[in-house]
Amino acid sequence: MPPLQRHDLLSLTTEGRKRLCRHILDSDAPSRGLMAELFAEFPIPVIVRRQAPCDRTGIGIGISFPFRENDRRLRFAAAVAAGEIMEARSPEAIAGMASDVSVPALRALRTIQELGLVRPGNLGVFGASALQMATGMSYLHDRSDLDLTVRREDFASLRRLAGKLSALEGAMGIAFDVEVVLGDGGGVKLKELCSQQKTVLVKSIFSVGIVNKHTAIQSLLAA
Repeated sequence: MPPLQRHDLLSLTTEGRKRLCRHILDSDAPSRGLMAELFAEFPIPVIVRRQAPCDRTGIGIGISFPFRENDRRLRFAAAVAAGEIMEARSPEAIAGMASDVSVPALRALRTIQELGLVRPGNLGVFGASALQMATGMSYLHDRSDLDLTVRREDFASLRRLAGKLSALEGAMGIAFDVEVVLGDGGGVKLKELCSQQKTVLVKSIFSVGIVNKHTAIQSLLAA
């Protein structure tokens, strides 16, 4: 299995899911009973997140449910063992899946793909859009943003992409949250990278930090 990256969706073994259900029930989360029941009933994948000291030797993951309680989406953070992972799907793999275009965010994704704004294989999908595409469950609503990753594109291409996406945001009424993947696997917001500021915020699987923008641009094509 290739090294895991932030935003990867993981399918767990049966024993891994059972253990995670027990962990949810043993936690002090306010909705632990409901979340454990939903995780046991529905094939919800887990999401690789930034690793934290509390993860110890495990892999930090988050669970995002397509259900809300008191108008707040149900979420849970935990860790899994490498042996509990059955399959990992990258944002790029999710973007290659067929998707229902009945919601605006996924219609916008189809438009971006049809226009060829990013070269094949370099565009990824994460967040609620990825979860809806992977599960067929209703994570999105009519005002949902579209979360995208872009890798292996040079800075000139990224600047053109930022301009075209800005125009599409106005035309389609959809906000795009685009994360550019750097050579070391870290991610930086496209709008921030294309801004006039001299530093950018980079999020990696292990840390969050401020990086000189020129350094970030130099590492783009290694991603």
